[in-house]
Amino acid sequence: PKSTTSSMKLTTKPYLIHLISAHLAFAQWQPINSPSGAQFLDLVQSESRIFASTYSGLFYSDDNGTSWTNAFGGGYERGFVSTLRAVGSVVICRIRSRETDEYSVFISENSGDDWRERSEPGSGSSIFRDVHCNGEAIVYLVAGTVVFVSSDLGETWGVENTTTSQNFR
Repeated sequence: PKSTTSSMKLTTKPYLIHLISAHLAFAQWQPINSPSGAQFLDLVQSESRIFASTYSGLFYSDDNGTSWTNAFGGGYERGFVSTLRAVGSVVICRIRSRETDEYSVFISENSGDDWRERSEPGSGSSIFRDVHCNGEAIVYLVAGTVVFVSSDLGETWGVENTTTSQNFR
């Protein structure tokens, strides 16, 4: 004879699977408003704040995309955001000024409440590829075999020569 416990386990498994699949079947993507009609290039989240990089500025939302606020003023207010990264409360943005047509790197350690502008390492002599961050250190990749590394969130930069740029993809 079968025990009541094993019989109960067998009948509850299909019920749980049905319950979970029914829940997932009704889960859907929800559209969010874009900032000022701008096209999203990238979306990242820092703590509870969502950041959107666009061709016309960096925006943030504190209400899940219902409304957006421009993160910068001046020449960067409508600047092209080429790179956006977030880890915890650290946000890194590479943006081109409309006034000078030069790129700068901005770093926030408090989810965008305050920003520090950092000069772009190797600017003028290097072609930018990508930037990565783990919340404490930044790796800034340029074309060729030179990699810039900062262990103090962009205060100072060191140069790391590599034999092949393939190691940093």
